[in-house]
Amino acid sequence: MARVLIYTSPARGHLYPAMGPATELSARGHEVHVVTLSGEIDLVRSQGLFAESIDGAIESREMDDYKGKNPMEALALAVATFADRAPIDRTDLQHHIDRVQPDVLIIDTNSWGALAAAEASGIPWCSFQPYFTPPSIIGHAPIRPRFRAGARTDRSGPGSTAPPVDVRPDEQDRPALNQQRAHRGR
Repeated sequence: MARVLIYTSPARGHLYPAMGPATELSARGHEVHVVTLSGEIDLVRSQGLFAESIDGAIESREMDDYKGKNPMEALALAVATFADRAPIDRTDLQHHIDRVQPDVLIIDTNSWGALAAAEASGIPWCSFQPYFTPPSIIGHAPIRPRFRAGARTDRSGPGSTAPPVDVRPDEQDRPALNQQRAHRGR
């Protein structure tokens, strides 16, 4: 059977959705290691899984997006948090890869440095997103944390009445993500 390493960002709302697949993989005979919040290690172990803490420096860089005065400011603060954590979670994941020697990696979508390390590792990997991806509906703006209802979107095409957005949210994300990928030689 496979040895699986699951790496989460420091949020219970990211750990708890990963626990269902983790316990199911374990029930099917796989060896599952979860790297997550230090305060949740006992819970993870109580489910029969191996568990270790993420680097404390990752947890100490708290999410401060609530300080944003509007959705775009909140997004900018969230991006800054993920970017600040990225160099730490990149090396932290590598440490756990070296220790566990996994056959497969499952990486939280908000652990940007860990995603870059997973990609560079040569180990089969996937990313998990513990929230819904908003559907695209032609002619309607997506309702997500990044946009208010009725906001302009970049979705255009046949039947679309929505004008393109002036700044795509991922333009804020891209430089920090690319910096992590470049560091890993990708």
